[in-house]
Amino acid sequence: MRYDVLATAFGLGVVTGMRSLRGIAALAVEQKDDTRGWLRSHPYWKGRRHQPIADALRSPMLTNALRTGALAEGVADKQADMPDRIDPIPLLGRVVVGALVGAAVAELAGEDEKLAPAAAGAAGALGGAYGAWYARRWVVRNYDVDDKFVGIAEDAIAFGASKLLARQLVR
Repeated sequence: MRYDVLATAFGLGVVTGMRSLRGIAALAVEQKDDTRGWLRSHPYWKGRRHQPIADALRSPMLTNALRTGALAEGVADKQADMPDRIDPIPLLGRVVVGALVGAAVAELAGEDEKLAPAAAGAAGALGGAYGAWYARRWVVRNYDVDDKFVGIAEDAIAFGASKLLARQLVR
């Protein structure tokens, strides 16, 4: 297993911990599909091995759904009545999506082994969720900044980091 694959899986997992759909949305957006449509990316047409996650991420419909979901999550995060990301159900969802992101990174990098990157993505999501939650609380308390502004800064960090990490796979 290559170190760069594990590091990218962990990094996108951290982003997923911050914003649950941002990591997988960045991977989907960075996938370049030809004009024949996403069904033509199936191995039957391309003569390559089956990559179920990568093939799904090439779907324009899924890409648009993930983009919309990531945007909606960024808006919803600013609402006062949203549950904390470290509550059990939202945290479990982030860890599961983080594992999916890790497996997707491995598949997109051409690796056969997906378990270690999936574990790295899940661990990154867990750490990112707790780290970002405590960091946000700390900034709001110590610098007397409105929580919404800290959330916008967190959105910018998650967006930038996810774009940089997802582009590592398409070089």
